[in-house]
Amino acid sequence: MDIDIIIQNLTVFVQDNMIVAFIIGSLILYLLFRRPKILLTIIFFLLVAYGVAWLFEVLAEKGLG
Repeated sequence: MDIDIIIQNLTVFVQDNMIVAFIIGSLILYLLFRRPKILLTIIFFLLVAYGVAWLFEVLAEKGLG
């Protein structure tokens, strides 16, 4: 069951880094553009981050098939 533990640790790592990347990316885009589009961009990045985290959770639950 070592693979399950590795996948779970990787899932937590990806989730944490997605949140950090989301915050940093949002700040950079806001400083560069300062347009109303930033709200749509933030929503898009947030959905992508949660989608990737969800995918890793599903893979961890199924044990990579």
